[in-house]
Amino acid sequence: MYQAEVTPCVKLTVEVVRGRNIAKDLDCRKPACKPDPYVKIYIRDSPGAHRQTRRIKNSRNPEWKETFTFWLAHDLSEALAEITLMDSNTLINESMGSVNFELSSLNTNETVTKTFDFNETSQVEIEFTTENRCQSDLRLGKSLCNKEESFRKERKQKIFNSMRELLKKHGKHRRPLTVNEVPVIGVLGSGGGFRASVGYAGVMKALHDTGILDCCMYVNGLSGSSWYLSALYANETFPENGPDGTHNDIRKRLERNPYLGLLCEFLSYRDAAIAKKMAKQPVSYTDIFGMVIGNALLGREKMERTKLSHFQEKIRSGNAPMPILTAVHVNSNQPAAIFHDWLEFNPYEIGIAKYGCFMNTKQFGTKFFCGVQAKKFEENPLHYIMGICGSAYSILFKDYLKEYTKGNRFLSFLLKPIVADSEEPDEKQVKEASKKFNLYEDDLAGEDYNTVVLRTVAVASGYNHDDDTDEEATEEDKIKARKNRLARRDYLKKEENDIPTAMPKPSTEHSENGPNSSKPVDPYSMPIDLDPITAFATPPIDGGIVPESVIDHALIGGIENGYSTDESEEEKEEENQPPRFGCRKLVYEKIFGMDHLRTRGLRTARVFNYMRSMSINKTHPVIKHPHNQGLRKLFKRINKQLNVNKKKMFVADAGIAFNSPYPPMLRRERGVDIILSFDFSARKEDDMDPLKELYLAEEWARITGLPFPKISRDTYKKGLKECYVFRDEEDIKAPIVIHFVLCNINFRKYSAPGCIPREQGDDRGEFNIFSINGEPIPKNPYKTFNFCYSKDEFDKLFQLMHFNTLLHLDTILEQILAYTARYDDE
Repeated sequence: MYQAEVTPCVKLTVEVVRGRNIAKDLDCRKPACKPDPYVKIYIRDSPGAHRQTRRIKNSRNPEWKETFTFWLAHDLSEALAEITLMDSNTLINESMGSVNFELSSLNTNETVTKTFDFNETSQVEIEFTTENRCQSDLRLGKSLCNKEESFRKERKQKIFNSMRELLKKHGKHRRPLTVNEVPVIGVLGSGGGFRASVGYAGVMKALHDTGILDCCMYVNGLSGSSWYLSALYANETFPENGPDGTHNDIRKRLERNPYLGLLCEFLSYRDAAIAKKMAKQPVSYTDIFGMVIGNALLGREKMERTKLSHFQEKIRSGNAPMPILTAVHVNSNQPAAIFHDWLEFNPYEIGIAKYGCFMNTKQFGTKFFCGVQAKKFEENPLHYIMGICGSAYSILFKDYLKEYTKGNRFLSFLLKPIVADSEEPDEKQVKEASKKFNLYEDDLAGEDYNTVVLRTVAVASGYNHDDDTDEEATEEDKIKARKNRLARRDYLKKEENDIPTAMPKPSTEHSENGPNSSKPVDPYSMPIDLDPITAFATPPIDGGIVPESVIDHALIGGIENGYSTDESEEEKEEENQPPRFGCRKLVYEKIFGMDHLRTRGLRTARVFNYMRSMSINKTHPVIKHPHNQGLRKLFKRINKQLNVNKKKMFVADAGIAFNSPYPPMLRRERGVDIILSFDFSARKEDDMDPLKELYLAEEWARITGLPFPKISRDTYKKGLKECYVFRDEEDIKAPIVIHFVLCNINFRKYSAPGCIPREQGDDRGEFNIFSINGEPIPKNPYKTFNFCYSKDEFDKLFQLMHFNTLLHLDTILEQILAYTARYDDE
């Protein structure tokens, strides 16, 4: 339907060579008035639009000889370079003049040297070189990459041998006879937080023990399931020794709430986020959340060094199924139920299949322009992808705080200002959003409230794209960032006793009528001179004050517009005004340092738009399929295209679209024949329809023109069971879907598949995951917002899904045989 194409661009190399007779004016040519000059260059609409040279102290004839690279659209008719000569000062940096240079005067593939005059005396010599570029650093096309094709070839031979052995073991060894008869099997797990992680672990244990995993080409995860896959493939013992080592590790780690670790590790987390922002990379709360989840499941040491591209070693020679993690690209002003693009992460490449445009996994984090690598950054770590894949928890952070503080009076008191002030939609706003986009109530009937919010309200509401910058970090920025981090750490050690350990008492000091007034004052509105990031008075550095712009309070302590020593007068005046914080908010800021959490737009993950300034062409008309009557308006703009003019793109938990990662499995190029689907989605009631996410997947496939078996709405009326099979007898291209739902039926009565009843007194199967007959489960450990599992709670859920999967082993084998039976007719 769509295909991204490279647009020609121009590589502009600018060398700031030297300055001559630099002075502010004629009166400043005295020996005592030597400036500290540097040059700023701004070229609009270019990645890295803001660049500047280093400062040279006390020099009238500085030699910079610094080179900068700018990438520009092919048409230079309106391109301007704004060149400013600056004098660096202790307090305020001063401009010594500015000129505009029309880049359209440059000819292609030539070098031109220009001398620019500033004020009455100063000159700067700059060299410009242009070069046309049409070659892409991205992979374009809907086909699979060469590395995945090679993997499939090697893996299929191993699957053929494993499948022959498996079917022979069960007395069903007639087929397959050749490698070409082997079905491509994909396993996918839904979202559901740690409930999904633990449940998926039980599934993998069963698939490994039975030999089914050795017959699978792909394993796919979304949100909590993607966290488990990340932990599985990051474990040193997998795949050689199976998944048991991973399960034992996760079982121990989940005993501790990861957010408690946040209190211990927050300074290092925040420093990592600030360092990323100082390098002019996008940062949001998802960065912090990814570190929290990564630390919880991988451990600090492994979290720091593991990257998704490292998984190539795990699947080398087809030794294990290829893991695929999923997220969605969303618009800031539209709900995900209306528009989204599925984004897949695998060890070889990352991209959106809808546009046929992919980057090498090692390039994730790099800035692209017109398909060309404009600024190389190191590959983002695995924990950042884990944060993106589960970012619904970042977006719903207010709800987590409510859940986390429930029953704890002190924490409720402490966090009340943040929870109360968070910009979260209420039920009225959700209904208004639904009405605005013509979403009917029955489209989302039966969903829990958080799911409705995520699917009907724009996840990045409150974010202004105009705030995005194309500024590049300078060496001085990096040096000052390091000095600021060290100073903050030293200062925090001195002030660590300032965090209250009990509720503050009312005070009569600091009232409006003076310190001696008898009029009591609200202790929660006392003015305190604080740095808005560290929540401590800003420490002095080199005899001065750290500019607030170094650690802009808009984001992670960090610099929504980047570090700059050229603050405007308005910014300086605002900087000198101490912010006002109440005591409770003060404590929160001391612990978290993130007042920006109130804004949903700053909690959603942002990454560089890797298709920026490319063209997206429609390759063939959109195939319009009739909508299901039960889902009349969902996905109605799914065939619209991404805005290539945006510098950054919002990427979120794919569960806000629908909670099962079918799209990567449905790509025609992968040709998946059998899908083992495991759904860990929340249900209000245990007996509610467990196939809702499957209905959404079917609707998505219909709209995008991909084959998918028909899912009858009467299926569930026959009763709840652990496994359902769907196949389309009329369309052999549609995959066979074996769909497992999270329910506790036979596990209550039997200790193992094969009708082995539990012994008297064995109550391990007596537990509920979802409420029964409207009765809420007290202290339910399996709710979506629970991030802590005791070993007993882990074992129950793990064993449940292990049991349910083994219970239907014959069902899986029968469908494999049913697929291979197609070759009997041939």
